[in-house]
Formats: sequence, C-alpha cells, structure tokens
Amino acid sequence: MTIRRHKLEYKEKFDFLLFGLSSHENDYRLAWKINQDFSLNFERGENHRIISKKTGQEQEFALYSYDDEDTFYMYYLLANKSEQTVLLEELKNIDYLIMIQGEFTEAFSNGFQNRLKKVESVQGVFKIDPATLKNRENLVF
Repeated sequence: MTIRRHKLEYKEKFDFLLFGLSSHENDYRLAWKINQDFSLNFERGENHRIISKKTGQEQEFALYSYDDEDTFYMYYLLANKSEQTVLLEELKNIDYLIMIQGEFTEAFSNGFQNRLKKVESVQGVFKIDPATLKNRENLVF
C-alpha cells in the first residue's frame, strides 16, 4: 500500500497599499501631522519587532496604527529605520512606511498618495508594490 503525502504550503497575502515616505521628522511628529491633515487618529502601539538576518539580534521599529470603523480600513505608520538597522534593506532611503489594509480602489490609492505629498514635513511619497520586496515578510505583524 502506498502512502500519499501532501505538502502544505503557506504564503502570506500582501494585498495592502504600501507607501514609502521621506521625512526628517520624528515619528511622533509625523503621525501628528498626518492625523491633522487626514483626520485620522494614529496611536502609538508596541514597537514592531523582527530578528535581523544579518546579526540575529532583535530589532525594534516604531509602529502607529489607526482602525477606521467607518471605512473598514486599517492604517499603519511604520518606521523603516531603527538605531542599528533598516527594516526593508532594498528601501534604505525611505524613512517611513504607510500600510493600508482593506478594500480600496485605484482612485483612493492615487488620491491618498497625492494628499500625502501635501503634508508639510513629507519630502517624498513613493507607491510600493509589496510583492516585489525581497524582505516583505518583515511587514507581517
């Protein structure tokens, strides 16, 4: 009798909007300015922790979140840099990441990006496709 073996594969879904921000502001000041301009309510949570592949040490990154119960969007503002390392190596020139989870349209995405560009302390906004990132597993909370 032959034994059948089935291999289960698990792949994370990266179906969220991702924007990279360049800003010289501290994380709490940037969150405050985005809150004002977008009428959001980012709140500081526990730091996002990962184990660095290079050093094997735990690294922490500032994390803010906001759950919009009206639109069913979940917003995250995440620092891309810590004292010792970068969260996404291929985006080392990016200071912060904004992730938005939910059902959204291309018009929403473009409108959000254009509004981010107008935030006073934001020098640049870049739309990023999470599927193209080498270290995208670092974005899983």
